[in-house]
Parts: sequence; structure tokens; C-alpha cells
Amino acid sequence: MAQLAKNGNCSLQSKLGVLVFDEMKIKEGLVWSAETNELLGFTDINSSKDGKEENIASNILQFFFKSLFSNFNYPCAYIAVRNITSFQISSAFWEGVSLLHTFGFNIILSICDGASENRKFITTNAATLPGNPKEKHYCINPYTNGPLYFISDPPHLIKK
Repeated sequence: MAQLAKNGNCSLQSKLGVLVFDEMKIKEGLVWSAETNELLGFTDINSSKDGKEENIASNILQFFFKSLFSNFNYPCAYIAVRNITSFQISSAFWEGVSLLHTFGFNIILSICDGASENRKFITTNAATLPGNPKEKHYCINPYTNGPLYFISDPPHLIKK
């Protein structure tokens, strides 16, 4: 991603952006190669070596960077999950923000749907805001010391 941004001559403004994340259902047993970024096929769920059912992922949690001031965007990470928790989302989110910051990107906004784990992730992170516990929509980005706002995407807000 950093090389793509460098080759695309991204300005500082182009590196200011949004980290969007969403969990998507996948067919269980999907086998994907992180090395080649290719779909290899499917596992046989009934073929585990010790007769125990394996904990096979049923969802993918995707993180996607979108610049606020240019057309630059990039799918940052895909994480195979089964039953994700707000703690796991938080861990992956902040690791992503840290890595993006290392590459010169500044995250000031995060967008997700209104799933219960995502709402808990937002309220847990907003609760860390010193001085004003009434604020529920942002926290301080520890890598920039600036605000990082949280938004639930509008179609999901309407459903709630």
C-alpha cells in the first residue's frame, strides 16, 4: 500500500482518510493463500485428522482505507473470523491504524455498520476519551493525538 501510494505520488492530503471495516459472510471452508492472494478452493470439513470439527472461518473482516481528498483507496486487510468480538475488532483496528501511520497515512474517521460488536467497539473506544465522557462518537488517535471519529453507515442507522 505504501509503495502504491508512493508510485501514485500521493500528497499529504491524499494520505488523510477513513478506515472502513465490515464483516462479510463467506462459504465455510474457503481456502485462500495470503502469499499469492488467490482462492485455492475449499476444505472438506469432515476430513480433520483427529476426528474433531475444526474451527473454520465463516466470515471475513475487511479493512479498507479511503482517502478524503483524492481517489486513492486500498483494501488493507482481510481477517478470517468465526465469532468476532468487539475486543478482537479493536485489536485489529488499532493495529491497522498503527501500520497505516507508519506508512504516513493519518486516519481521522472510521465507518462501520451497526452490528452489536461494532457498536460496542465504538462505545468502548469513545469511553477512553479523557475529560468529557458524554462524547460517544470519537476518541483520540494515539498516533496523531488528534480526534478519530466513528460513524455508523446511514443504511444501518435507518434500520436501528
